[in-house]
Amino acid sequence: MSIYQMMLHFTLEWAMFSLSIGVDIKMYDSLRIAEIMESILNYTSAVDSELRNSLRDGLSSQQIDDYIQNMSIQIPSEVEELYKWHDGMNDESRWENQRVLLYYHYFLPFSESLDIYYTWVKNRANEDLRLFPIFEFENEFYATSCSSTKQNSSPIYNVYGGSTIAYDSLKTMLMSILECYESGAYQIGSDRWDLEIDEERAAEIKLRWNPCRNTELSLFDHP
Repeated sequence: MSIYQMMLHFTLEWAMFSLSIGVDIKMYDSLRIAEIMESILNYTSAVDSELRNSLRDGLSSQQIDDYIQNMSIQIPSEVEELYKWHDGMNDESRWENQRVLLYYHYFLPFSESLDIYYTWVKNRANEDLRLFPIFEFENEFYATSCSSTKQNSSPIYNVYGGSTIAYDSLKTMLMSILECYESGAYQIGSDRWDLEIDEERAAEIKLRWNPCRNTELSLFDHP
């Protein structure tokens, strides 16, 4: 384990303890999305040596601005940070090799997310929430809520038929998923689809990072 990985592991352990005694989660705002994603990738790539190679190069700020210049919404800064890390996964990893980045979901390229967003708008299914999809599995999505003004973060919705708030933000979603891997609530088996889940432990972790789940979901709802 590198010094960087040890430091991030310590930070997560301290976060778990701090949250258990009621410390404000905002103290972890200094953690970057890319750092959290790299830690998650260390787990999911352990059983898929080609997973890292399936990630597309990240976008620049200018490229993201070019994509959204004609949109009436602003993408949360956390989501922009994610796409600066990597611009989703390539088509081969999805359709031929069925690779997953985290949990069991595929990471959508920004251009594809934009196409889905416009399809939802066209079908008048996206008027109020202005949802922008990020992760997908067989037409089930995790999507961020956008607004007309720039926001650092916004809730993450599980979209499958309807839409339900599943996480307080992209960062708290990723931190809770990382803790599930770190704590053994998610245990990866011999291949990328072999994921054993301690449902009670995972539910407790996700609720601790995401208080919205207390009112939006039953304890063992899977999102």
